[in-house]
Amino acid sequence: NISAYRIVQSTGSLTPIAGSPFSSGPFPWTISSDAAGRFLFTGNEGDLTVSAFTVDATSGALTPAPGSPFPVGSQPTSVAVDNGAHYVYVCNNLDNTISGFSVSASGALTSLPGFPISTAPYIDPLTLTIDPRGKFLYVVTANSNNVVAYSIDAGTGSLTIVGSLATGTFPDSAAVDPTGRYLLVSNSVSSNVDVYSIDGQLGLLTQVAVSSSSGLGNPYTVAADPSGKRAYVGNGRPSDIVGYGLNPKTGALKQLPTSPYSGVSAPYSLSFDLSGSFLYVANDSGNSVSGYSVNRTTGALTAVPGSPFAAGSGPTGVTVIDRVRP
Repeated sequence: NISAYRIVQSTGSLTPIAGSPFSSGPFPWTISSDAAGRFLFTGNEGDLTVSAFTVDATSGALTPAPGSPFPVGSQPTSVAVDNGAHYVYVCNNLDNTISGFSVSASGALTSLPGFPISTAPYIDPLTLTIDPRGKFLYVVTANSNNVVAYSIDAGTGSLTIVGSLATGTFPDSAAVDPTGRYLLVSNSVSSNVDVYSIDGQLGLLTQVAVSSSSGLGNPYTVAADPSGKRAYVGNGRPSDIVGYGLNPKTGALKQLPTSPYSGVSAPYSLSFDLSGSFLYVANDSGNSVSGYSVNRTTGALTAVPGSPFAAGSGPTGVTVIDRVRP
């Protein structure tokens, strides 16, 4: 199921909304929402489907879209929706495929012609992400140790591969900074973060930086803050959050002097609110969500009052929907 909360705007604390938790398909592994906060999607590993919901702008309540859930491939580990909610893509980890859908005004999904597509020769697609303009999709393939770039046809949603680059060992998370300049990839076995510059016209990648492995151990997830000036990594060993300054000119990462930050337990997913004032973390082994206020000047994190907040069993994804306001 999906636990849903209202964010107390003055403090960042969370309070459950009416009707929470909401039913999804079995074993939802990933969760994603569009920039406008109209829709929410989960990949359900238990029955090989993706669930689609509309989001009530006043209450935050979720309503299943017509026809939901929709069939996908085996082990849908990641779902991405472009900011305009035109297309949804799902990486099917065991099938080595990507499913693609168009999104209707009701949130219902229709499979795009030609999908699913194979990621071969790249295997074990684990995470995918879309750049802010909706022009490019990036997929990390864990056993191939690659990040693969695709262009998205704005009219049809079709994907065309434009290139690939080597990553560290076992890449498991990817994020594009909100400016669209850089792609960040966390590597759980080599315990580092790769930074790639993005060619804004072609989507091609160029590696520009690699973080030190100091302080990182089996990182699960990476996210850039809305300013594009910092990046944060959910660390598996030990369980903490490592923060970095992200140089806007070079892409270089420099660990924040107040980092790392405690208060998490197997942090599988990170999500900022649109203002960058708060960061939320899904704690897989903690059955909870941690919340932090973000110092907008230094990037330092401070736990919000009441954190961590109780959730269901084994939460692996979190997303903030900024459309919902009290």
